Amino acid sequence: METQQPRDGVNAQTDNPDMYIVTGLIRPHKNMIGNGEGGHKTQTSGQLAVCVASGTPFLGMDVDQGSVMIVDEETPWDDLDFWLKRFALGAGYGDWRELPIAVRSKQGFRFSRKTELDKLMRGIAELKPQPKLLCIDSVLACLPGGRQGLEENNSTVGIAIRDDLDRILEKFPGLGIMITSHFRKRTGDLTYKEVKESRMQDLVRGHGSIVGEGCDTGFAIFNISDTIGSDDTTPTRFVIIPKARRRAVPVGEIYVELKEEAYGKGWARLERIAPVVIPPSKAALAIASLFTGGSSLNQQAINREAALFPRKEKLDAIEELLEHKVIVHNTKALTYKLNPRRQTQANKEYMGMLERGIQ
Repeated sequence: METQQPRDGVNAQTDNPDMYIVTGLIRPHKNMIGNGEGGHKTQTSGQLAVCVASGTPFLGMDVDQGSVMIVDEETPWDDLDFWLKRFALGAGYGDWRELPIAVRSKQGFRFSRKTELDKLMRGIAELKPQPKLLCIDSVLACLPGGRQGLEENNSTVGIAIRDDLDRILEKFPGLGIMITSHFRKRTGDLTYKEVKESRMQDLVRGHGSIVGEGCDTGFAIFNISDTIGSDDTTPTRFVIIPKARRRAVPVGEIYVELKEEAYGKGWARLERIAPVVIPPSKAALAIASLFTGGSSLNQQAINREAALFPRKEKLDAIEELLEHKVIVHNTKALTYKLNPRRQTQANKEYMGMLERGIQ
């Protein structure tokens, strides 16, 4: 009978802290990237695939070049092909098909189905040169239905994912797996502080074992595009926040911007940029709009007027506005008012987004 090795010791590469698919960031083990719907997961994994296949640095970091297998059970083919083409153009190629990338789009791969797993492993074995990356999109789309169904909140779902991924890693030493996941909340309902401070298993939708068993390193994406009054010239930006689980991640938060030849067409690249101002949270916009003239508000009044927001989000929003010097404490610790010097003390970019948002 075949036995499964411990999930943290599948092969020598997963235990070697110096082995990377992307230097300092992505190791040859089970990686998971997550956000809500439309949260740049597919673009990030697509850019990663093109970089590994072409040997192009990913967000400025060197890659271990090799073949790539993409299993996508979620993204419409036209969208997947569109982004791979654009990223290939951005890397200096005419089309992604010039690169050692194999794509299996909506071919029915499901976890815990041995025939599907064997078929996938045969496909990976046929890749030349040596396979270095397997991208799976998404964890929920790859759960089996019918009599063999694994509902996302089932306690056994993580074990099924782990067993399949461990079989792949055992067969292909040095392979990195990047699987996309969905967060419990919609992208627009998440705050930067919430994403930064939460554990990956608290963010990802479904049973905690999905992350507990199927993720060695997590990557949370938070959108920082200034969508207030945006147009075609507004850059698409987001932050990748590593979530170390089994190994430390030397690289900290990565600020990313989509560079493109023209809006929605031509070549495209995800590029690392210097840290930028995080846009105001929804709660911060709502609370800032409560202050008029020189009026002061105590905590009770803020709680009443911003009743739609959970208590923690309101407290985080007040802290955000204080940190940006938009509001100040009044004489009483729990009474606040607009900072009379905010135009000179507050960050101008943050103030601009705040003012546009509350108009």
